Amino acid sequence: MAKEIPLNIAIVERTRVAVTVIILIVSMAIHMFCNIKGIQLDIMVTNPVSSVCTMLLYYVLTKNEKSANQKRN
Repeated sequence: MAKEIPLNIAIVERTRVAVTVIILIVSMAIHMFCNIKGIQLDIMVTNPVSSVCTMLLYYVLTKNEKSANQKRN
C-alpha cells in the first residue's frame, strides 16, 4: 500500500515545482529575446539572479501558505 503524504507537504512540493517552472519559463523567454536582439548575457550574473529570484518567490508563496494553514487551525 502506498504511503499517504500529508496535505501540507504535498502543497509545498507542488509549490516548489510551480516556482521552478515559472522561473525557467521566464528565464528562457528573457534569453530568447536577448539572443534575437543580439545581446550576450553573462552566465555568471544570470544564474545567481535566477537562483535568488526562485528562492524569494518560493519563500513568499510558502509564507502565504503557512499563514493560511495557521488561520485554519
